[in-house]
Amino acid sequence: MKTECNTEQLEFHSFGRREIIGQFDGIKISSDGGGILLREVEKRTGILRRLSQCFTDYRNPEMITHSLESLISQRIMALALGYEDLNDHDVLRHDALLSVLSGKSNGKMGAGKSTLNRLELTPATGSSSSRYKKIVANSDAMDELLIDFFQKSFSEVPEEIVLDVDATDDLIHGTQQGHFYHGYYRSYCYLSLYIFCGEQLLCARGDMENRIKEQQLALFADRTSCHEMRANQLRLYFSSFAYVLLQTLRRIGLKETELAKAQSETIRLKLLKIGTRIKISVRKIWLSFSESYPYADLLRQVLGNLQKIPIRC
Repeated sequence: MKTECNTEQLEFHSFGRREIIGQFDGIKISSDGGGILLREVEKRTGILRRLSQCFTDYRNPEMITHSLESLISQRIMALALGYEDLNDHDVLRHDALLSVLSGKSNGKMGAGKSTLNRLELTPATGSSSSRYKKIVANSDAMDELLIDFFQKSFSEVPEEIVLDVDATDDLIHGTQQGHFYHGYYRSYCYLSLYIFCGEQLLCARGDMENRIKEQQLALFADRTSCHEMRANQLRLYFSSFAYVLLQTLRRIGLKETELAKAQSETIRLKLLKIGTRIKISVRKIWLSFSESYPYADLLRQVLGNLQKIPIRC
């Protein structure tokens, strides 16, 4: 009798006489258990709630499955956790923890790529009469929100601040709107303008270069492959707010810890990427973190730091 091959079964090199077999059949398990700390940041700052108010939603309320705030939260939480591509969400939508981070009750399924894509592709002229794309972004409101969060990051009004303004190239490989050839970089690109704040000019200058690279590489600010300039700009906004979310976690949660000055990728690797089993009941959501997680004490310290800040939403 011919042996049947299970295509869902992964066979690894044996351990002595024992076979090592893998399957994607775990009950509700997430690889991003530490992401619950990002929710703690959101509950104390309202970053994503206020960002959702920078959009006008022309959808029929009676036909909405995913609220505007849950769509914004799902997209930006995923960026902060390291998922850059909208295609990832066709699988991520089944992650119960991401559903919790997105504000979906009872761990309900999140949005897929086609629904999330409408956030980016709705033109400024979108309205209730549009067929599919009915969520219109207000870039001026997002600019004001970023300034407001910056101002509120100070515990008291500083006597002086130093702002470092710098542009960086974002290489493109198509015919996107607004692309141009830059003689210095010798390539077709966008030229994103960044503004960072530092206490001392020379130190701030070096730190700014690091922060620009951090946002481009760790938070995917260079993922500007849409044809429309407006859609690419919105992707950059999403990357910026994911950066603000992680920066707030670093500034408040990681204060006086070994990761107080860590880059986003390090924070993600050591603090957010935790294998976690999830159990959702009527009254509680249980998160069972891996018992071999090496930074358990750090996570407790970060949570304690965040819990010193009152809940706002």
